[in-house]
Amino acid sequence: MTIKIIEQGEIGKGLTLDKNKLCINQAQHIHTYHFLKYQDIKDWVNYSRTGEVDIANGSLKIGDNSGNDQAWFIHKDLYPIANGEIYKVTFRVKKQMGNGRAYLGFAGVAQDKVTFINVKNEDNYGSQHYAVANTDLAEQWTEYECYFAKSGVDLSQYQYKRNAHSNAKYLRLLALFNYSGRSGISWLDWVKVELVN
Repeated sequence: MTIKIIEQGEIGKGLTLDKNKLCINQAQHIHTYHFLKYQDIKDWVNYSRTGEVDIANGSLKIGDNSGNDQAWFIHKDLYPIANGEIYKVTFRVKKQMGNGRAYLGFAGVAQDKVTFINVKNEDNYGSQHYAVANTDLAEQWTEYECYFAKSGVDLSQYQYKRNAHSNAKYLRLLALFNYSGRSGISWLDWVKVELVN
């Protein structure tokens, strides 16, 4: 698996930061992850190794409502947080059927860009940094706007937020569906990443 690090000098398509200051005062779009073809899911690693996935109508379908449909996706891209970056990450999701729960957030990663750092400072993809936790998704499309930053950055003004463990220097996007080992069908339409500061 090839890991891509989203450095400040390559934010977005041709967009750059000038001495860590944005050229505009609004959130700066970095990337939107779409699901239009099977190639689009290759960088979302399913750590559950369960849950059937399919691309349908431009969205990622998770599960077939039979057996264990849990899918624990963590994207391979690394986003730096060591300099106090605040990311706004919007997940557009829904549930079609089943009684599994959803978690949306990020996996913390150490300075070596490989080792997981969860909320317990353990090298484990579980017990990670969830802004939306143990949630029964609605049957209509819902957008969750989540805010992520390193430890100590004030995120109190936001509804869905999570600070990283102090040993995490990067984050990888995380989306967990049909937890825990439930049958069901959930959908992920897209994930949009923006830099707030």
